[in-house]
Amino acid sequence: MSRGRTLAVVVLSILLTVTLFGASLSVGAERTALDQQYVVTQFEQEGVSEQIGAQIRGDITTQIDQAGEQRPVPTGITVNLDGGQVANQSVTDEYLADELSRNVGAIIEYLRGNRADLALTTNLTPVKAEVRVALIDGIAVDTPQLVGSNTDRVNAERVAALDESEQSYQDAQIELSDQERAEIEKEINQSIGQQLSNDSEELAAALLDHQRTVLDGLTGELSYEEYVDQLAADERALKVAIADAALAEIPDEESLVDGTESAESNIEPIRSGAERIVLFSWFLPLLAVVLVAGLYLVTRSPERTATATSIALAIAGLLGAVGGYIVGPTVTAATEPSGGQADPIVAGLTAVVDGSLATIGRQSVLLLVAGVVVFVVVVADRRGVFDGLRTRLGQETRGR
Repeated sequence: MSRGRTLAVVVLSILLTVTLFGASLSVGAERTALDQQYVVTQFEQEGVSEQIGAQIRGDITTQIDQAGEQRPVPTGITVNLDGGQVANQSVTDEYLADELSRNVGAIIEYLRGNRADLALTTNLTPVKAEVRVALIDGIAVDTPQLVGSNTDRVNAERVAALDESEQSYQDAQIELSDQERAEIEKEINQSIGQQLSNDSEELAAALLDHQRTVLDGLTGELSYEEYVDQLAADERALKVAIADAALAEIPDEESLVDGTESAESNIEPIRSGAERIVLFSWFLPLLAVVLVAGLYLVTRSPERTATATSIALAIAGLLGAVGGYIVGPTVTAATEPSGGQADPIVAGLTAVVDGSLATIGRQSVLLLVAGVVVFVVVVADRRGVFDGLRTRLGQETRGR
């Protein structure tokens, strides 16, 4: 070959080596660090879900255990709950897995350039729904005590007798003038207002409805069946209102990033690099094919093209294997915190990086092996190993 063609072959070979090396890096990163399922798996193995779950469970436990102090319930209503037990039952492993996958998916889509904004949040709505059910089931309403605590004009034993039986219901009834009833309702309203001065309007309204039902029963304005049904409905409404009031402080979702900055500000610096990785993961392999074709156009020799390609494959594979198995892990190990266990999220990210390096290393070994195999085939062909095969193939071709 002329000096010009030789120089062109050298340049194309160098470009092919760099391209193959870059393709191995970008494809490896795209298959791992930019793959949602892979990242989720690494995070789960490093305990990221457990960390998020522990934080949510702790917040819910505190909220439930302090509900009585923050929102005193009226005398006659008790909340029998173990905050930790409710939190453990409400924050399930399936829920945590879904939240982790959803947020990782949002990050991956943002890095790939498939979405313009990034909102990393924990959706607490499913958890609140489970806690609400537990709260309602754990609330007990003692109607006689509840009524007796709000007025001295109604005997608690008489109220208790109202729902014992139909005969007891009729025997417990009393006559009240409109003025007497109005005075009792006013007294109850004032008592409830004092107990619930800072509480929800829904709970105050539910309590008033409950008290009015009892008064309607005492004065015989309802049949026994109507009273029993209405009282059960009012007690249920009281439990629901108390549960909703206790959950009012818990938001429907919480941000996973500091409130002073956006999620985009934390991830934006690596977004451009991620988008390049996605681009290079398909562009560089295509460019490698074009460069091999360029080698053939310059050399006009399958043998020389294969030789140059094999050398490029071997060098790119060797460089990638060294980076994936030696340099990368060494750098990663040097950045690990000493004297304590790493934060699960940091550990998860480290695991993703380690996995990416291992994938790049495996791919690079395949490139190295492919280069060696192609080179061996070329050398074998030069020594006439395939002459007999060529002869047989030529005879079969002519025979057809």
